[in-house]
Amino acid sequence: MGIRQTLNERPALAVGLAISFIAIAIAMVVWQIGGSRQGTSNAGGIASDQDYFSDDDGKSYFADSKTKFAPFMHNGKAAYLAGVFRCGEKGTPFVAYLGKYPDDVRQRLEAELKGGSSAVRVGRIASAGMLVKKPGQAKWVSPGEMDAYTKITDVTCPNNEPMVAVTPSSP
Repeated sequence: MGIRQTLNERPALAVGLAISFIAIAIAMVVWQIGGSRQGTSNAGGIASDQDYFSDDDGKSYFADSKTKFAPFMHNGKAAYLAGVFRCGEKGTPFVAYLGKYPDDVRQRLEAELKGGSSAVRVGRIASAGMLVKKPGQAKWVSPGEMDAYTKITDVTCPNNEPMVAVTPSSP
C-alpha cells in the first residue's frame, strides 16, 4: 500500500500530518528570527540590552532598550523594531525590515516583563507575534503568512557576500 493510498483511506491522518508540517514550518520561522529579541552578542560575547528601531520607515535607525516593544512613540512618531544588516564585514548597514506587535501581543509582552519573566521567555513570545514589512511598503505581514514573512525576513546580499546582522553592541 502506497503513501498516497493510505492518506486517501485515512483523511484524519492526512489532516494531522498537514497540521504537523505547518506547525514545524512556523516553529522554524520563529526560531530563525528569535535571536533578534533574545540578546545578540558582540565579538566579546557581551549580550546587548538594546535593539535598533526606526521612526522614519527605515531611512535611519537608533538604539534603544529591548524592553520597549514596537510600536512606541519616539520624537512624536511611531518607532518600529529595525532589522539592521550589512553585506560583508565592511558593508554599509541598512534596515532590511521593520517589526511591530499587535496591541494584544505588545500588552502581553509588557505584562510578562513587568511580572518578572526572563528576557529569553519574553523574547520567544515577542518573536512569535511580530508583524514585519519592508521599508517603503504599507502592508504588515504576520508569521502565519509564512511565504511572505520569510521573503521579508530572509535577507540576502548580492554577489554571495555574507549577510551580517548589526546590533547596537556590534563592533
